[in-house]
Amino acid sequence: QQQQQQQQQHQHRPTLVAGSASGEASSFQLEQALLRVPAACLTNAFRSYTTNVQKELSSVSTAVSDLHAKGTSLSQDDAKRSVGSCQKRISHLKRKLEEVNEEEAKHVQHCQARLKHLKLASEDSEDANNSWNKARTDRLLIDYLLREGHYDTAQQMALETAATELVDRDVYVRSHKILQDLNRKSCREALAWCNEHKSRLRKIQSSLEFSLRLQEFIELVRLAQYAEAIGYARKYLGSLAKEPSELQQLQVAMATLALKPTTNISPYKELFAADRWKTLVEQFKQDNYVLHSLPQYPLLYTALQAGLAALKTQLCYIEGQRHVNCPVCDTQYSKLAEDLPFSQHTKSFIVCSITKEPYDEHDYVPLVLPNGNVYSKKGLEDMVKARKDGKIMCPKSGAIFGMTEVKRAYIL
Repeated sequence: QQQQQQQQQHQHRPTLVAGSASGEASSFQLEQALLRVPAACLTNAFRSYTTNVQKELSSVSTAVSDLHAKGTSLSQDDAKRSVGSCQKRISHLKRKLEEVNEEEAKHVQHCQARLKHLKLASEDSEDANNSWNKARTDRLLIDYLLREGHYDTAQQMALETAATELVDRDVYVRSHKILQDLNRKSCREALAWCNEHKSRLRKIQSSLEFSLRLQEFIELVRLAQYAEAIGYARKYLGSLAKEPSELQQLQVAMATLALKPTTNISPYKELFAADRWKTLVEQFKQDNYVLHSLPQYPLLYTALQAGLAALKTQLCYIEGQRHVNCPVCDTQYSKLAEDLPFSQHTKSFIVCSITKEPYDEHDYVPLVLPNGNVYSKKGLEDMVKARKDGKIMCPKSGAIFGMTEVKRAYIL
């Protein structure tokens, strides 16, 4: 029985060893997005800067060339209007460049703050480690709140923890407007976003624009606006459908012109399903994360799973064998750890199921009852004090014994 008890409690309270070089390297792999996001934002700002400069300078250069070509044949009033138009364009360009410069300065400041934050992790002092761990935990929580749409709560927490420059609130807030529009079953904002990032979406081979256009086509069919739907398909869908899977979707979509939205024929009924909007929301989120170098899943999940994987044992999922101090045994965390592998440990502890403490040679000496179940001396003594008859009731079987009937157990 003692051997069986030892096998049941084996590896249930593992000893974790932290601070190794490999552990630190793995930990820093989670921080890649911390610098990638502001770097990606800087790249976007530079591209916007280049596009605006080229566009406006090209327009001004064309206007000046036309003005010079007309020469003296141009009236004074027309010349003033042309010069005034050029001045307005240049003033507009100047304002745009000032906005871009401010945005670039903000991203550079974020990079500097994050480099300083990462440097804190390399300092070999207890205060620095504590500051790093607290700031990192706050940052992961704020990032999770932003992903879940709790922007005001995230902003308040960022202000209270001085983590404003360590989180990417602006990226999530900009996408929130698009998500709201999609949830209202409208593709307008998302299509505008696709047009703004057309070249980058093409590089990552995104099919988001095709999915949005296809959804708008389906909505026209749903409203029985068949002529408009056919015109819309000719204008947009034919040029966007390039992959074989997209061509197949387009063929299926065109067949809906002959069906009603209430059809039960598959795969046409799936095109009219309301769940397609949820799919579009998730597709936009994924593409937005890729464009801004954000991880697909919250880093809070990754950090939690890394810790849970180090603690997870088979006993965590056996009723009656769960440990009160084990996070994986908690029902809220056990679901998060379901797909994680079980940990492997070279050391194990035999734990008293009453006190939840490991056995030792002092207060927690292992004692075996006549029915073979083993508990610690302190656990049994506390039970005797709590009962009026001074007896021991086995927590597992409910059998009653006297304290004189127990025997000392030895662990080899």
